[in-house]
Amino acid sequence: MKRFVSLVMAIIMLMSVFSLTACSQQKDNGNQDATTQAATSQAEKTEATADVSNDPFAAYRPDPNKTYTIEWCGGHTDTPLSENPEVVLRLEEKFNVKINYWYIERSQWDEILNLRFAAGEVPDIIRIENPMNFEKYIQQELIMPVPFEVIQEFSPNLTGMLLEYSENCFDSVSYKGETYGYPRVNVNGNYNYAPIWRIDWLKNVGINEIPKTLEECEAAFYKFRNEDPDKDGKKDTYALSNFGMVPVYGAFGALPDRFVDDGKGGLVYGAVHPGMKDALALLAKWYADELVDPEFITGEPHGGYWALSQDFIDEKIGFSSPGAFYHNNPPLSKNIKAGRNYRTFNEARGGDQENNVSAEMFGFGYNPTGPDGLHGNELWGPNGTEKVVFGKHLESEPDKLGKLLEMVDGICGNWETFFYIMTRMEWGSDEYEVTEDGAFVRKVELTEAQKERNEGSSNCFKAIETPQFVKKFDAKSFEWVDSQPQYSTGGYEPKIVVPLPSQEIYWTELEKLRQETYIRIIVGEKPIEYFDTFVTDWYAKGGQQVTDEANEWWNNR
Repeated sequence: MKRFVSLVMAIIMLMSVFSLTACSQQKDNGNQDATTQAATSQAEKTEATADVSNDPFAAYRPDPNKTYTIEWCGGHTDTPLSENPEVVLRLEEKFNVKINYWYIERSQWDEILNLRFAAGEVPDIIRIENPMNFEKYIQQELIMPVPFEVIQEFSPNLTGMLLEYSENCFDSVSYKGETYGYPRVNVNGNYNYAPIWRIDWLKNVGINEIPKTLEECEAAFYKFRNEDPDKDGKKDTYALSNFGMVPVYGAFGALPDRFVDDGKGGLVYGAVHPGMKDALALLAKWYADELVDPEFITGEPHGGYWALSQDFIDEKIGFSSPGAFYHNNPPLSKNIKAGRNYRTFNEARGGDQENNVSAEMFGFGYNPTGPDGLHGNELWGPNGTEKVVFGKHLESEPDKLGKLLEMVDGICGNWETFFYIMTRMEWGSDEYEVTEDGAFVRKVELTEAQKERNEGSSNCFKAIETPQFVKKFDAKSFEWVDSQPQYSTGGYEPKIVVPLPSQEIYWTELEKLRQETYIRIIVGEKPIEYFDTFVTDWYAKGGQQVTDEANEWWNNR
């Protein structure tokens, strides 16, 4: 019995030992698992932190769950937007934003913006049309610098296309080594302006070929004034007005409103270029002989669209040089209309898209060659002076800036999103097709209510025009201009695409002096010798300092 009890006690003790050992091992294993889990969690946190810290753009990445309110002044329209146009609703849905569009009347753009700035209102995205405002806005701390790497990261498509078109285009939005936004390139900048002629007038006065030299032009001009080219029995026609003077200046080596090559590796302002004295002498002679419309000072548009030659349309003059090629082209197909000048001229004679009655009246000429073999007209060049920049307050909202950059890229840099087309047209949907003649047309006609709802919506959000998309959208127009060599003969493009330090101080007075002097010489109030006095005064009144600054920038760009 004693041996049995002893055996039982031994077994119980042995089982207790095994139990204690197992519990101890289980506890140790539990602690080890907890430690491992804690270490893994900490490693994951460290890795996540490392991912953020290693992302130089982390602060700029938009919150996908946040609806951003965007104050948009990055485009313009000639009429206020109606309530909730389709393009706004689509953009808001696509980018998860709420858009407050700033309508600014174009004729008072700077004045209205300055008033709102003074009241403490600054939009998130701003289109600068007057390049003189760029440095001013920086100094007033209205706009912010944006690292170029950030622009590339959040708008890779648009940035790539801009650089492909012009590798130095971002120079125009740079200030003291910092980038401030996007450059607005000149999509049609490689095509020079060229004159238009009344070819029926030429034939009526016995000229069967469009003149190409200044001497040939002069002969035609005298006939336009003196030989009744419109055959109405009245001496009521002139040769040219203010637009037509531009290629005349070009025939003597410069345009008066921009810096040009001085022939010595530097720049000279066109207004004081030596060739302008000869050009003014010729224009003064023509004015005295009544070849120039006496109302040229008020201009050919007569207060209308800037590139519209109302005098040419009204048969008052027979030679002009209004606007770019797309303002003057004839109808290119059933669906592709003529340019504004041609179309208005045609409609004034009872024609339309189907009945082009102006085909034998409206002719395209070359910029006339001057006595020294020079010729040229306005040429925008690829690099524009307008810019799209961002409000200074976004320095404290970098994620909102990132959202804006993504929006601009989606609208202007991605054809597949359709927003390029939608922000170009007053369309209520993306139901479109490309016709055989290359026109983009809607599949379904808009109702009157839809048209009214979307009125004014074109161009509002197309902040940056991309040449690649324009040529895709307007393929027929570019085929036409490429077939017209007179638009590819070269011209005088602006050399300076940034504001110069002294321009704000001197430029208004210098431009007033230029315009007044040129008019007074042309109309005979001052002799041609007065040009030399003007040159001396121009340099003395700040022109020399501005010229020095222009050359410094030009030689160090």
